Amino acid sequence: MRSVDITSAFTNGVLEEEIYMRQPEGFHIGGPDMVCKLKKSLYGLKQAACQWNKKLHSVLTEMGFKHIESDRSVYIYCNDEMKIMVPIYIDDITFASKTLSAIDKYVEILSQHLKCRDLGPTTFLLGIAIDRNRSTHTTTLHQRQFTIDLLEKYGMSDYHAVQTPLPHKIALSHDMGPTTEEEKEFMAKVPYLSAVGSLQYLAMMTRPDIAHSVAYLGGLYSSPRILPRVWQSLAD
Repeated sequence: MRSVDITSAFTNGVLEEEIYMRQPEGFHIGGPDMVCKLKKSLYGLKQAACQWNKKLHSVLTEMGFKHIESDRSVYIYCNDEMKIMVPIYIDDITFASKTLSAIDKYVEILSQHLKCRDLGPTTFLLGIAIDRNRSTHTTTLHQRQFTIDLLEKYGMSDYHAVQTPLPHKIALSHDMGPTTEEEKEFMAKVPYLSAVGSLQYLAMMTRPDIAHSVAYLGGLYSSPRILPRVWQSLAD
């Protein structure tokens, strides 16, 4: 797998409309009523992403790639000798193939159409680390750093791991929410929604083993409550 990043991707889009803009600050020609007519797309335009997608699609199609019907962001090139898969996320492009020379060839062809940076073998993609062990022919996906960052963010770096995400036979309900004004004031400062939301992303991407527990806690968004034993320790 090889990662490629397109330089200033949105500026490659070809505008279909006639658009004018005020002159940039510090760059003025003529009077204050003079404006610029855009020849190409710019970041910030409503149609910038769409025009970039059209441009990239035309380039890949010209190179012989076809997008698959189930996911229009994945392109495939096939012939009798090789197959190349190209998943795309905006301007981050990944070439995947069993043939290294094929990747080299088509990365070079792409660079002839668009200015791009060859980032080399893919080791990190969309927040997910990719570790490959060529001796055992395995590929491992993980979010170790994302998890460490979460623990540090919520002050749990020194906590120990457990085998189950939730205690056995735990039973939580909305009736267990904060009751006193003191508890409500305290819980208003607790980033419960933020923490569970971060865990949802983790469960969806690489940790399906915690999905049930996260969904269970997510059902208590409206009335999270601090555990009685923790509240007592804070009161003491």
